Amino acid sequence: MPVANTLHSLDLSSNLFAEIPDSLPTLVALRALNLSNCMINSLRSIAKNPLPAITALNLRGNRLASLAGIERLLSLERLDLRDNNLTDPTEIARLTGLPEIREIWVSGNPFTKTHSNYRVTIFNLFRRTPGFTEDIIIDASGPGYSERKQLVDRVAEPESAPVVRPVELEPAKTVSKVPAPVRQELLSQDITAAAATAAATEAIGAAGTTHRKRGNRRRIVDLSREES
Repeated sequence: MPVANTLHSLDLSSNLFAEIPDSLPTLVALRALNLSNCMINSLRSIAKNPLPAITALNLRGNRLASLAGIERLLSLERLDLRDNNLTDPTEIARLTGLPEIREIWVSGNPFTKTHSNYRVTIFNLFRRTPGFTEDIIIDASGPGYSERKQLVDRVAEPESAPVVRPVELEPAKTVSKVPAPVRQELLSQDITAAAATAAATEAIGAAGTTHRKRGNRRRIVDLSREES
């Protein structure tokens, strides 16, 4: 059986990769990938060729200043981003499009020193995104007591669209299409029949008029013959 269909875990740490190798997406069963301590500065290669089954990705100790491209790893559950070059905690917002993400590690990035409230910022990024019913785990811990006081209310799940049943329409009546020659013949027959009816009606009327004229003839009596 080919290795590409059976390999579940791969350790490529401490190599000189500047990007995630393009050949890795062919490992369709790969679930855990370790690319820590390389020289990776971009994730755009996985934007073109995402890892289809990956659930755990270790990118610790690389040179990432952006997470652009990570949005394509829809099966990802755990992501290690420690000791990279991320300067803004809102860059983590790219992970809110991953429906299965549950744990992230971010310590050692510049924003952890410049943004004292970065954990609350990240928690709230996910709370403002529909679909996350629990807080994400950051560096192996959820929100603490003081952090919970600063969390926003979790956004409500979008209401499901109402089900619209299709209206049942009565079947259309079938109209027979009469060929043009037949229509012409039927029309000629109708005209002939109408003409014959009109002629017959006129003849009957004429006959009635003649009969009435004959009935109105006056009788002439010769009185001279009676007197003699």
